[in-house]
Amino acid sequence: MGLPRRASLCLVWWVVALSGVVDAQQQHEGYLVWRGKVIVEGRDHWLAWDGVAVGRQVGDDGVLRPRFLRRGINAALNAPEFDVRIGRTNRTRPAGIVAVGASAPAVAAPIIDGDDATYWQPPIRGQNLEQYWVEIDLGRGVIARRIVVRFARDGDPFLMFRVLASDGEESFGSKRERRFFRVGQQAVPNKSKYEFSYEIPPQRQYPEGVVGEAIQHVRLEMLATDGPRGRQVSESEYQQLPPQERGAIDHYLRTVTGREIRVVSETYDELSADERGPIRYYRWERPRLAEVEVLAEGDNVIGLTQRPEF
Repeated sequence: MGLPRRASLCLVWWVVALSGVVDAQQQHEGYLVWRGKVIVEGRDHWLAWDGVAVGRQVGDDGVLRPRFLRRGINAALNAPEFDVRIGRTNRTRPAGIVAVGASAPAVAAPIIDGDDATYWQPPIRGQNLEQYWVEIDLGRGVIARRIVVRFARDGDPFLMFRVLASDGEESFGSKRERRFFRVGQQAVPNKSKYEFSYEIPPQRQYPEGVVGEAIQHVRLEMLATDGPRGRQVSESEYQQLPPQERGAIDHYLRTVTGREIRVVSETYDELSADERGPIRYYRWERPRLAEVEVLAEGDNVIGLTQRPEF
């Protein structure tokens, strides 16, 4: 038994209407047409619209919120929120810590997390100094005034190091390398200072009132380490250290003039009581980099309002 003519027409109308809704979802990414209304809801819809990054942010809950442009920022803190191109390909990856000597970049992620209690500790045993470096990609160019370097108080500062910066420009020739300029350097051994602040020297002329330099990359390189003589401790403290943290034990010969000369333990054992100088104990160095801050004028409006062209 068939449906009444009126019911059949209504059923056809609803099928057509529903088909229209499905077609609208398929053909118009980012919105839904329903009963003469254009409906935009949910994260997938908002992310499909051009310009979402301009003045808006979409949360995981699908709620749209305004994006605020800030002044006086630490540009390293939110670097991982930006995507950058991988080499000369069209593929992208998050910015932030992009290279760490011979280690995986993730091990140095704590140096831009805003927490002084976390740190990156280079594995100084069995490696050479050329592997003790870290590079940060800010994900966008910023006008930066100063770079601050802090070391963890429960460890040691880098004995000597330098800080470099780059706007991303590469050298010419077959081997293209990023050009860095020096921002600051600790060129004499240091064991007591844990925070360093370096003004970024301008590399070109800027309009009056602009302070700093346009940069996107920061590189920090360790230049020296005391290794097994990181910090002198007493004999009792030395014995209480875990075996892997026990450093050097130095024996000294004392001359008649009072001068101390380091000798091997076998030589020390053969010295007379008058010739025996002190025995000094050390723990291994704990070079712990806690934070690298890049203090910039403010958010880069161009970086937030324009999609990257690859």
